[in-house]
Amino acid sequence: MADTAEFDPDLIRSYKFPETTYTYTERDVVLYALGVGACARDALDVDELKYVYHEGGQQFVQVLPTFAALFSNGNLINLPGLQFDPRLLLHGQQYIELHKPFPSSACV
Repeated sequence: MADTAEFDPDLIRSYKFPETTYTYTERDVVLYALGVGACARDALDVDELKYVYHEGGQQFVQVLPTFAALFSNGNLINLPGLQFDPRLLLHGQQYIELHKPFPSSACV
């Protein structure tokens, strides 16, 4: 299903991304942490347990900073001038700058 159309970078540069909202709960945060391997080696590892469990007076679970990578999921699928099979996309690098920790549930 190869497309021989030329890639036009100007179409993508001029594209205005629609404003989107991403809502998540503490359950989503915990499932993400477990999915990327938090507590996989040691279920009682205090450095990782804080991402999946309320411990010792901790009011909420902490959010892994890489959770932010989920917010842009799906925005590349219908870009004008860019045709590709998203199943073949390799996510090689991303930069995340956080000014404060994420809350354990929010609407962003």
